[in-house]
Amino acid sequence: MKEISKAIIEKLGAQPTPSTPRTIQKSLPAGCTLNKTLIDLESDFTQGIIFTRGAKIRTGVNTYHLDIIYGEAPDENNIYYRNEMYADRIPKNTYTFGESPTGDQFCLNCLTGEIYYWVHDAADGEVDTFVLASSIDVFFKELNADESTDMEALAKSKKITKIQLDF
Repeated sequence: MKEISKAIIEKLGAQPTPSTPRTIQKSLPAGCTLNKTLIDLESDFTQGIIFTRGAKIRTGVNTYHLDIIYGEAPDENNIYYRNEMYADRIPKNTYTFGESPTGDQFCLNCLTGEIYYWVHDAADGEVDTFVLASSIDVFFKELNADESTDMEALAKSKKITKIQLDF
């Protein structure tokens, strides 16, 4: 097991995501290749990675929550599938490698190696990308466990996990 994989398992409780099979085309933006650190992670996990203790990175006064790191398994958390989905929306020369609980994307700039947070539903004219780290290695070193309670994490994610309709 790679050092990066051990570190995020121990620090953040990383584990493979459940999967639903999909047909996947292996493509990233022109001139982009998967970063070596991501390749190392995927060789240990294959599927996407979720965090049992949550994962967050703080820059200045803002905190950004990482929910999933995409993998190469042919499912809905496949890195190539997600890049096809966002190809015409994310900044040029970047590819997405992870997702926040609200659907915003963590992107890697292929030219500079910088890591960006991309707000997927920003209104026209609003700033929709924020630099989080100078490289993927710095990004992973800066990630910390969220340590929120389950209810706090649910509130942050804005995801419905259960619904009961009484008619």
